[in-house]
Amino acid sequence: MNQTMKAHQPAHEDGWEAEEYEAAAGPNVLWGRVVALAALVLIAFFLGRWSAAGGPDESDLQALRAELQEVSAENETLENELAAQALLLEEQTAAAATDDQAATDDEAAAENEAAEEDGVDGNGATDPVGEDEGLAYKVQPGDTLRAIARRFCGDVELGDMIGAKNNIKDPTALKAGQLLKLPAECAR
Repeated sequence: MNQTMKAHQPAHEDGWEAEEYEAAAGPNVLWGRVVALAALVLIAFFLGRWSAAGGPDESDLQALRAELQEVSAENETLENELAAQALLLEEQTAAAATDDQAATDDEAAAENEAAEEDGVDGNGATDPVGEDEGLAYKVQPGDTLRAIARRFCGDVELGDMIGAKNNIKDPTALKAGQLLKLPAECAR
């Protein structure tokens, strides 16, 4: 073995040169593995083809196709029935909502008629109550001074004025049925 070394090719620890490694391993090792793998795949393919049955019987195949058509037709029929039921339910819901709205409108009209007989307008305010020609309002459940001020005066800031006019110290202490005097600024 020649121990002369070229400047750009260092010797390996075992003393072999790079060209010697290539010659020993051979450049075709990778291609040999690829060819062996391809041969194995081809053998498996041909064994599978040789051992496979001839496929499904034609009469079985036609029976399955007929069953598929029947099931598809039944599926379409069921989808149509479902769509019809959904449409019917939608119509019933719309009719019920219309009936509920009509009942609510009838109740509101009856309340307004009763209120007008008592001197109360459609918003719950009564006729003027006295010295400064203000309106009176009967508190409803959930009312607040600010909401009453917005509804009758058009300005939520007048809620404090309503509270002062009615000697209300705690605006959260309103009770349903309580009669409030509204200031003249709210009578419009």
